[in-house]
Amino acid sequence: IGALLHVPDGVKELVGRALMDLDRDSPDQRLSQPAIAGSFATWVPPMNYLGLLSMLEDIRYYDTAKRKCLRSADVYEAIRCPEGYVKQSRDNAFCAMGCKTGYTCLCQPCSKLRDPEVVLSVSPNPTSWKPTVNTSQLKNLSVFSQQCDRMRLCVSAARGQNLMWSLLDQVGRDNRLQINAPVIESIEVRLQLDGIWQNMQVENVSVGQDILQRYVLNTTAEDLGISMVQIRVNGQQAQMSPVAASYFEPPLKQLNCPPGQELSETTGRCDDCPVGKQSIGGYDSCRPCSPGSNQSFAGQSQCVACPAGTVAPLFGTSICSICPAGRSTRGKPGAMQCELCDPGMFASDLGSERCWPCLRGSFSNTEGSSLCDQCRGGQTTRELGSTDASQCVCDAGQYWQNGSALSCLQCPDHITCSPGTVAADLGLGVGQGARDRAQIQEGFYSEISDPTSIYRCWNPDACPGGPLLAGDEICSNQRTGFLCQDCPEGYTQTNDGCYKCQEKDTTLVFVAIMVVLALLPICLVLARKRSIKEHPQSV
Repeated sequence: IGALLHVPDGVKELVGRALMDLDRDSPDQRLSQPAIAGSFATWVPPMNYLGLLSMLEDIRYYDTAKRKCLRSADVYEAIRCPEGYVKQSRDNAFCAMGCKTGYTCLCQPCSKLRDPEVVLSVSPNPTSWKPTVNTSQLKNLSVFSQQCDRMRLCVSAARGQNLMWSLLDQVGRDNRLQINAPVIESIEVRLQLDGIWQNMQVENVSVGQDILQRYVLNTTAEDLGISMVQIRVNGQQAQMSPVAASYFEPPLKQLNCPPGQELSETTGRCDDCPVGKQSIGGYDSCRPCSPGSNQSFAGQSQCVACPAGTVAPLFGTSICSICPAGRSTRGKPGAMQCELCDPGMFASDLGSERCWPCLRGSFSNTEGSSLCDQCRGGQTTRELGSTDASQCVCDAGQYWQNGSALSCLQCPDHITCSPGTVAADLGLGVGQGARDRAQIQEGFYSEISDPTSIYRCWNPDACPGGPLLAGDEICSNQRTGFLCQDCPEGYTQTNDGCYKCQEKDTTLVFVAIMVVLALLPICLVLARKRSIKEHPQSV
């Protein structure tokens, strides 16, 4: 019916549908009874002429212009597959089952090309996780795509997960050669935007009746966060590239450990923190002690500050180090390093909490002194913590004698030497001494030409004492001369000192007149008595 040209296409379709609806197993008796009566199960009509003709035109086996089939000595070579299809191998294109004797039958000479040509996927490789990892939660969080799309998430895995990146060529090398398609020579992958390109290894796999190629790269997730993965096919960016890969920390088992303990990565149990570490417990891990602190016992919840005189320069210290001589922590606990003693200071003991000032009679002119240098020749220092030898002086009552002696000598009698007095201050040796360091005591006198020759003054008030090298300047009330017993010219001396003479001293004249007038009567009386005594006859 279908081959008759005068039968309308609608009638052909209705007849075909009615025949195909006949089914001996149908619950509708109108369909099952004819099938049973005709002793068949169902209609399977062969391809009609027009359909067959259309197929021959599609495979270019029928020339529509000449209205004749294209013959070939080799039936296989005569096969022409339509666009989007690839010719099967000889073994798969021909079929013997159901083929009549003397005929060559083509069952499925062409197969449709798979789309897309290459498929990128990621799958997990076996991974040995630590006992602390919660593998059940890890499985729920992980994502592995069997077909990665451009700019989409391809994999979400924990750091440390072993992965297999796989790119499947769905066309296959043999098919590419048959259809003259580009053959894949190399597949490269870059796991990070700034990473290196790595070659994927090729292997053959069976997919249905085809032998295809799969390109594989085994890696381990090492980063955290999101990375963009790029794929190159024969040096060109692949159609699905780039894809996103997300990595996270593997979830841990939630064990609430007591203070001083943490979840062990090897045992999966709560273990004591080692020395040099601390933990508040719970889900906290053992953390190393900070610099300046230590912990010498295991299983502790906190570290202890190093005592003064000891230090911990590094993290995780179990025992604080003792400061060497010449260094200290300046009295502070929890120090990270020992500090050098300043000049003028010293620390003679190991583990000194602080540096001490040099005692009187010693000095230190460098940093980090364990002992102070002693002043030479019995000298001392005015203050504690002297920093230089120049600060060494003789003590009060002594003076420094240069030369071969190089020592402090006792000051001469009746001379007071202040600290730091030297021989030049006494007028001894060479050089000019200080005016005020050596003092002559009250009631004594010395000449500037020979300061150490001391004389006792007749009038102690005239010699009040003072700078040894001052000479007559130490005499009181304008007195001068040896033993301060003279007055300068134009001065007159009294018991109180020397006073300047005036041109008309009316006071002295008045006093003299009064003395004369007072003595005159006495003189007259004495003269009269003498006269009577000598000349009694005249009395």
